[in-house]
Amino acid sequence: MRVRAVALAVVSAAALLTACSGSRSPSADNAGQSTAKWYASGGKDRITALVTTTGHVLDGIETMNSGGYTQVGLTRLNTWCGALVGDVQKAEAYAPVPDEKIQYSWAAAVGQLGQGAAACKDATSTSGNVPAAVTASAATLKSGLTNLRTVLETVDTSAASPAH
Repeated sequence: MRVRAVALAVVSAAALLTACSGSRSPSADNAGQSTAKWYASGGKDRITALVTTTGHVLDGIETMNSGGYTQVGLTRLNTWCGALVGDVQKAEAYAPVPDEKIQYSWAAAVGQLGQGAAACKDATSTSGNVPAAVTASAATLKSGLTNLRTVLETVDTSAASPAH
């Protein structure tokens, strides 16, 4: 599934945080250490929750797009969209990333995931063209995952890691 591939790419990028990196300037090392601390002190948990729940939402959308929109499917999807709204609220309440460039991508990712989750929740709670509304929310969620991947890739290059 394409959705799982996106989610796996984001999670795989997180695994790269343990990789070794080349030498950096002292100021880059300080920024990297602050960002690594942000990540280790809860950033990783926020990112993991966002990736996991977004994956469930996107899988639910994909299942309904291929198998049809049922009341059971809509109820399940509504629950996952609500869970993602909660994960986004926790991410918004978490401390900002110390690095300004990474914070920009983080804020964009969280904003897009929040917008997509809210749109999905609304679409599954109301009548109207539910498939079109849900599909639109999926596009926003995928953009959020792309920005989240950017955060992880940047954290990987700025995170302090042991020299090998």
